[in-house]
Amino acid sequence: MGRYVLRRILIAVPLLFAVAAITFLLTHIVPGDAARVLAGLNASEDAVQRIREQYGLDQSLIVQFGHYLGRLLSGDLGDSLTNQRPVAANLLDALPATIELTVASLVIALAIGIPLGVLAATRRGKLVDHLGRLISLVGVAMPVFWIGIVLVVVFYAELGWLPSEGQASVPGDPVTGFALLDTALRGDGEGFLDVLQHLVLPAFTLSLPTLARVMRTTRSAMLEAMAEPYVATARAKGVPERRVVYRHALRNALLPVVTVTGLAFGYLLGGSVLVEKIFKWPGIGRYAYESITVLDYNSVMGVTLVATIAFLVVNLLVDVLHAYLDPKIRLA
Repeated sequence: MGRYVLRRILIAVPLLFAVAAITFLLTHIVPGDAARVLAGLNASEDAVQRIREQYGLDQSLIVQFGHYLGRLLSGDLGDSLTNQRPVAANLLDALPATIELTVASLVIALAIGIPLGVLAATRRGKLVDHLGRLISLVGVAMPVFWIGIVLVVVFYAELGWLPSEGQASVPGDPVTGFALLDTALRGDGEGFLDVLQHLVLPAFTLSLPTLARVMRTTRSAMLEAMAEPYVATARAKGVPERRVVYRHALRNALLPVVTVTGLAFGYLLGGSVLVEKIFKWPGIGRYAYESITVLDYNSVMGVTLVATIAFLVVNLLVDVLHAYLDPKIRLA
């Protein structure tokens, strides 16, 4: 196990280098002039040139990339071109909100998708099966931004049940950066409920496509598992149906679900850009969107590297969990 983890870490190093190089190239060849954006559209050419020299934007791409790698190896992601703060500090401020949103979305997707997939498989052709497949189709087919807009119109504009933007009505002083945890630590029950209400719409919006994939994967895996000889043997021995389904079939059916969940994490990180923009959620997705619009190269690079590292870590955890669920799998 230790050798496997070490090898994956060593493989991740050139992958991170490749991601950094590609992202650096793409952010610097897109149309637009970061110096012009920072100076203002009405700024003189001298002012724009001074900004280019200040941030090294007048140097060749190879020289700029070399300087960036040098800072990166020392743990420095550079400074944001927009607020002159270290990118690492900006990311640390935004990361807890995105983690909170992503975890909430994943919990919703698994808590609804797995039971619904099991029910659809055990009641194949019945109403619950048709309902589950309809939810799966809708969740996969509808764009996440459209889902968000519809939910805002229905639950905020029409019904007035839930807030439509922000993380809290009155943001409190951060303790850990996680709004739900902070209100709990302060013993603020009213604030906890307020944050929870603000979390519902963006979390459900982000979770629906993942929920659909989890439900569909669980259903297919359960149908395959229920057709295996060991299930027929368990039934022949008089094992209760509930135990056959949840003890024998579901355990083996969870392997592909774990894989889908790991892949879904990357989708959740990508989808959070649109969702956080729609709901004005103060996370990394919104920070990435705002950085892209003003050509803040260092911030875009920082967000990309953090997302890549998170994706690599999650996939490593998925591999380890596979080995735990199925002893036949060896992490060689």
